[in-house]
Amino acid sequence: MVELGVVHGDLTERPCDVLVLKHADEFYGVDQLIAERVGFKKHVPEGESALIAGQGIGARRVLFIGVGPLRDFRYPQIRRFGFSALQLSTRVRKPLNVICTCVHGSGYGLDEREAFLSLVGGFLDGLEQLKIPDELKRIEIVETNKSRADRLSRLLSGIDTEHGRIADAFSGEPTISIPLADASREELSLSERTAKTKPNYLWPCPLPRSTTMFGRLQSKSHARRLESYASG
Repeated sequence: MVELGVVHGDLTERPCDVLVLKHADEFYGVDQLIAERVGFKKHVPEGESALIAGQGIGARRVLFIGVGPLRDFRYPQIRRFGFSALQLSTRVRKPLNVICTCVHGSGYGLDEREAFLSLVGGFLDGLEQLKIPDELKRIEIVETNKSRADRLSRLLSGIDTEHGRIADAFSGEPTISIPLADASREELSLSERTAKTKPNYLWPCPLPRSTTMFGRLQSKSHARRLESYASG
């Protein structure tokens, strides 16, 4: 059973077997920081990836995925990134117990909520469609900002399914634990919204039976398509 959740911490120090980051024709933000730490300077073309030994950081290995220009890395691309992150990580030589990544998009103008849910949706797509090795136990989305980590954890904890709301049964020390009563009512979604479009369309995201969200959920439901309120 794979646990998926938000962790408040420093991505440079967080221990994991594979740390997955993007290369958007250049390095930005934490991608650049990690690349500098491990001494990686090569270009990773869109659709390709590079696996680097984790030197001077908490991760054993770093996987950079080429995503093309940053301006084109929007919600659908973030979802595909999440799927690719899981797909490519499962091909890495063992051990593979923990995969880490960060939230993408909010630093260059995308909506924090939709960017996060797009990433989660990609992971769930992968958990549903790929053959996942038994040794994989956790997928961690690491956020250094405490208030943002709290928001994302509440968002994740508040996802509804036909079997009820995701709860916070996982109580590990590194995890932000959100009481059920405090969870926001949110639907897992992939937004096709851009900055210039007003309608916000929410799309289905399957929840695999083999997945928990640092909680008790075991579900095979498919969320119905929803049309949300107009943005702005």
